Amino acid sequence: MILLDQAKTSIKLFCNWLYRFRLMKSFSMFIAAELACLGLYSVLINGHIEKDGQRSVNWSVTSGEATLYGCFIGLFILIGYLAVLLYHYNSDKRKYETLQDQIQISNDPYKGEKWLKDLMSHFSFYYMDTYFQDMPAYFREPLTDTYDYWNSCLHSSAFQMKDKQLLSLILNFFNTWVEIENYGSKYYCTSYDGQYVKFVPLQHDVIIDPKAEKDFYEIGKKVQELAPKYKAFRDYLDQNYDIDFDQVSSDFAKSLHK
Repeated sequence: MILLDQAKTSIKLFCNWLYRFRLMKSFSMFIAAELACLGLYSVLINGHIEKDGQRSVNWSVTSGEATLYGCFIGLFILIGYLAVLLYHYNSDKRKYETLQDQIQISNDPYKGEKWLKDLMSHFSFYYMDTYFQDMPAYFREPLTDTYDYWNSCLHSSAFQMKDKQLLSLILNFFNTWVEIENYGSKYYCTSYDGQYVKFVPLQHDVIIDPKAEKDFYEIGKKVQELAPKYKAFRDYLDQNYDIDFDQVSSDFAKSLHK
């Protein structure tokens, strides 16, 4: 299938190239060279060049040799012509492929940032909004999937981003999220219905353990610290990329039920 697409692209480019008269321009040069060759062949056959009605040059070349020389010269010109033709075609093909890449990137909402697309495949702006509403008491269970996936991506040795400002905002946001997860991991547990991750020491709005109560409020402060970093990341995406937040959130929610 890939080879078929490449063949279609090459044929389309070659036809477009012919349409712009590159071949006609080069072919006219080839015909001129061949005519010059025929002129030389005629001289060799006649055996002389006349100047002022007098034979000025004599040739000791037979008709067969002249034909052979003419063939060699014609072949040399043809090879040169084909080489020039191939050079121009490859040059135009590279320009065409570069243009196609630019068009593809311009139509890509992620602007060629592969890892950003991967991160967004496991992210919901809706779930993240509820995180700031519900924490530190509980949060939606799908956010654990987001956290684990982002953690694996950001720690991958292959991870990279061309947009350094975006990278800085992502790391700033996620590193604070990591602090919250590390700080409160011993307190949270998934609910029986599997929809929420709850702060276990909190029972009927009361925390009996003083240490857990202190940590509960510390986690709340960290969540408040996370909120503006998340907003900065989200606003940067909104201003610099063409990502559909609603579609991203919807696709992630659908993927959870596959």
